Amino acid sequence: MKAYELLGAISIGGLVGVAALLFGSSKLPKLARSVGQASGELQKGKQQAEQELNEMRNDINDEEGEPVDG
Repeated sequence: MKAYELLGAISIGGLVGVAALLFGSSKLPKLARSVGQASGELQKGKQQAEQELNEMRNDINDEEGEPVDG
């Protein structure tokens, strides 16, 4: 294990410890679930934006008659 990996693990452990002190151990599962849901929604939004951007690029390229890149 490299030093930066150990530092990352210690940082995560510290954050969990601080969260336990701030929110109490009974609320941590709900907090973690909320963070996971927010992360999933962010990922969905990112995918939708990329899809719309690709569709717009394809529409523009179709109008100009140029080949479509990726």
